[in-house]
Amino acid sequence: MIPALVFRKELPLTETMPFQTVIFVSAFSVTTLLYYLRRPRLEPEILKWGALLGTANFGNYLFLVLALSVLPGLVVYPVIAAGEVGLLAIAGVVLWEETVGVRCWLGIALSVVAIVLIQLGKAAQT
Repeated sequence: MIPALVFRKELPLTETMPFQTVIFVSAFSVTTLLYYLRRPRLEPEILKWGALLGTANFGNYLFLVLALSVLPGLVVYPVIAAGEVGLLAIAGVVLWEETVGVRCWLGIALSVVAIVLIQLGKAAQT
């Protein structure tokens, strides 16, 4: 989250895509190089999932920077954190066919509320 704050203060909003592209392409290149150097047997499935995860992180960071340009961090961070918890729960059900009962959904809802309250408490202290 700190790079987003530094970026917001030091660079104009029009530089979001180039800045982010350099960071993620560099990470992809280094990770791919290390993967091929360390793995004797290639498993392309791992690279596909890694690329998908990198793309999701790229989008997450892009929307974070864009959201911070129009909304205060007090609103943006709790919403993003709560959204991540909810989306991961849904992904578990859809992708891995996990069975989630009422108690689990209640726990997830309480986690989301806790994240929001923690973030609001941190903002009130500053």
